[in-house]
Amino acid sequence: MSLVTLMAPNFVMMLRMMNEGIITQFEPLVMGMVWSYSSIVDTHYAGFQFLTPTVLFVNSVFTFAQVIFSFLVVRYCQGKVSFRLVMVGAIISIALPVYVGISVVISSLMVGRLAYSGIIPVQLTVGYLIIRFKGAPEAVLWAE
Repeated sequence: MSLVTLMAPNFVMMLRMMNEGIITQFEPLVMGMVWSYSSIVDTHYAGFQFLTPTVLFVNSVFTFAQVIFSFLVVRYCQGKVSFRLVMVGAIISIALPVYVGISVVISSLMVGRLAYSGIIPVQLTVGYLIIRFKGAPEAVLWAE
């Protein structure tokens, strides 16, 4: 679960570049916890970046709750937290990226440029699969 949290992509932004009303290109920006990739040339995200201060600082805002969710999944499989607490962690881990995604779409439409911004729920999916197939020890199941 830790490897998925560190390396899986968790946020994508697609910018539509226009020149005189004609779509010229789509520019992707994909972020993971410790890396980012962008084909936008004149930005601090240009190219593939791994463990740079910009990536770590900006992405830490989006991924802090995902680290907590990862921790909760591991603790659930050890029988130390309840399923309900893991679900609260899952909701919190996607709440901020969804909010940012919606606000980016709205603000980009206000300036006349379409941009998609949203989450890639890889970590949430892997966490669900781990909980579903590994599960909690038998004692925790009876405690709930």
